[in-house]
Amino acid sequence: MNLQAMIAQYMEFRRALGKGLDDSAEQVLRSYCRTLGPATDMAEIRREQVRSFLAGKGPLTAYWYR
Repeated sequence: MNLQAMIAQYMEFRRALGKGLDDSAEQVLRSYCRTLGPATDMAEIRREQVRSFLAGKGPLTAYWYR
């Protein structure tokens, strides 16, 4: 399964539970998908890619701690 399909399935699952996601959480997931590439196979995602995304490109801001 590719990353874009997995994220869509996860968001749909959360909505089905009545929990949904707030806008900022959806934005983070979409940003992650764009960064790694929507067609990326889930089995190809490596720990280093996740760490790099989480580290970001600048210093931590107050937004990180929300």
